[in-house]
Amino acid sequence: EAPNLIPNCVATILYQSRPELSRMEPANRSEMPFNAGPRPGRNAPCSCGSGRKYKQCCGRN
Repeated sequence: EAPNLIPNCVATILYQSRPELSRMEPANRSEMPFNAGPRPGRNAPCSCGSGRKYKQCCGRN
């Protein structure tokens, strides 16, 4: 469930930091594009170009 909350948290921060967006009607906010893209697999090569696996590079928590 937590990964589903992240886009909403990002949108909330964006709307709070940009006053012109926070004045928009809630219906218009949902029309704003948000594309996080596909999440890389744990064994996929890292997208940063290091040549390491994602889980050993940028995916490390």
